Amino acid sequence: MCSETALMKDRLREAPGTMPDRDDVIDESSAQQSHRRVDDYIAWKKSIQLALSNFQQWLVRNGFEADHIETSLQMTQGTLQTDRITLAFVGEFSRGKTELINALFFAQHGQRLLPSKPGRTTMCPTELFFDLSTRESFLKLLPIETRSSEDSIQSYKKKPEAWTHFPLDFSNVEAMAEVMAQVCAVNSVTREQAQELKFDAKSLEIDINNPENVLIPKWRHALISFDHPLLRQGLRIIDTPGLNALGAEPELTIHLLQEAHAVLFILSADTGVTATDLEIWEEHIKHLSGRLNERMFAVLNKIDTLWDDPDGDETANKNLLHLQQQTAQVLGIPQDGIILLSAKAALRGKLFADDELMKNSGLKKLELMLFESILKGKELVIREQIIDQSLRLMKTAKRHFKDKLSRTESERQSLESSHGRGEIKLFQLNERVKKEQDFYRKRLHALTPLEQRLRTQVPNWLAPIQQDALQVLQDLLIPTAKHWKHKELGDALEIVFTQLNEIFSVLQNNLEQAFLLIERLHKEYGRDKERFSMLYERFELGAFRERVYFLEDSAKRFSGSRFRIWKDRLWNSLSFTETLRESIGQLGEDLRTELNTWIEQSVTPILKHAQQRKDMWDQQATKLQGLLESPADVPEEIERLKQEEQLLKLELERLENILTQIEPNEGKVSS
Repeated sequence: MCSETALMKDRLREAPGTMPDRDDVIDESSAQQSHRRVDDYIAWKKSIQLALSNFQQWLVRNGFEADHIETSLQMTQGTLQTDRITLAFVGEFSRGKTELINALFFAQHGQRLLPSKPGRTTMCPTELFFDLSTRESFLKLLPIETRSSEDSIQSYKKKPEAWTHFPLDFSNVEAMAEVMAQVCAVNSVTREQAQELKFDAKSLEIDINNPENVLIPKWRHALISFDHPLLRQGLRIIDTPGLNALGAEPELTIHLLQEAHAVLFILSADTGVTATDLEIWEEHIKHLSGRLNERMFAVLNKIDTLWDDPDGDETANKNLLHLQQQTAQVLGIPQDGIILLSAKAALRGKLFADDELMKNSGLKKLELMLFESILKGKELVIREQIIDQSLRLMKTAKRHFKDKLSRTESERQSLESSHGRGEIKLFQLNERVKKEQDFYRKRLHALTPLEQRLRTQVPNWLAPIQQDALQVLQDLLIPTAKHWKHKELGDALEIVFTQLNEIFSVLQNNLEQAFLLIERLHKEYGRDKERFSMLYERFELGAFRERVYFLEDSAKRFSGSRFRIWKDRLWNSLSFTETLRESIGQLGEDLRTELNTWIEQSVTPILKHAQQRKDMWDQQATKLQGLLESPADVPEEIERLKQEEQLLKLELERLENILTQIEPNEGKVSS
């Protein structure tokens, strides 16, 4: 566990005169492996983006353009380009969250990016990322006075004028440190002023310089853009400053933590699991375990406080194991789910190239576990949401193309068999072509009214989730008076989620009707003889139901938490319901977009395919009519078809290569 712990403690106390050159740092293999793993993930994503771009070009080159395919591919490309890995650090004040962030990501710069020295640390929720649109490093701070408004942080992100902007200059360490200290800033205000800004005055720190006043954060939210290799590749870090922040800003738990791909719950070895630690765990973290699975970590930080036990190393190690076991029992998770760590030792080990401190800090294990689990989860999401959909589009295009190649080969073989056998054989070929023309003309005639009926029904099917319908639900989350009353809020939440679940039940039935009509459309196309069959499937509401479940669960926990309706915390409920209103609106918008895309992908290809086949047979009929009138042109037409076959085979091979780029072994699937 921890050899020579007293020596480790002495190493922490030492203050080397100069830091070594970064090239001399000893054994940063875990960080290098983590960076390499992220680099591999980014390279994998870029290969998918390249394959999708090649597919788009292939579609255009071979005349397969369709609005629904183009829209789907654009959405897919957009998702890949804006894809972020969100990592949330959650815990009470003074648990070492900020020090851990510094140790994980910023030690290679020879300094702490975020203030984490003894004393006051981060006072407001902080997001770290790299702004790819401006490619600038900056600190943006949202004034605490915005709490007097009911607007959410998300809405303020669309109002750049509301933020105080500080450029970050990493060539000037002192100036940057002064700017970054802003995230620790506080204001001294009267209790009345604190209450006007919707704070619970009883829970605030007293200003020792003016005991009549209390201290509140100067800023409501911080955005830090910083050009770091991992941030540049899409990593986003969320640092929460404690229980009060989680309770005072419901948006943190509804949006930011819900969006997180991994959560690190930080505890302190010198305090164990305190009452407020347990409250954070029970109210804000524990329920995420089902979604995050192996991507939720409980970190027992500051183990260095136990390194210099007077009874020796063996006792220190036993105490750490006992604390690990006790923490696991309190949180209700396996003992190996508690990671022992000293962020302080890790940061110092990196800054001063101390391999022993790094080894004993526990950071290496955390780095490897963290990035491996995050990236596995992200890869799974991309495979389910992007690769699977892209493969369906590509396989459909491949089947179209193989059908076209097969018909070209058949046409060439028919002409070769007719060559030298006079007009009778050409006449027979012409009669067969006319039958094909007649088939596709009848199919189009039968399909068109079905398609029109289906499209006429779409507004009815989607009516439950149209903007005006959901607005009725959203309006229920507006209090009748200036503030919510406890019973009124509870009743409103119950009505909203009862109706929202009913909406999903109605929508599920509507989608079943839609699928039956889509299925009928496809069966009608294949009636009379075996025809080309297209891939189509039911629309699954599972992911959207999970979002509703999360919102409902958040509402239940909020209304039952100690943050629910204090007489001096009424704003909290207004902020919470405003965030719910925004979430319901976004849910509806996302669902409408995906449903419309699903309908287009299920309906448009079959109509387009039927029209293309009719046009193809029309063209072939015209050619045959010309050959009947001029039989001497048959050899020339056979040669043209041979060349077309070669081109089609070449394009089919290119498509198979693209399929292989997306998913190895898929290119050879006979689909």
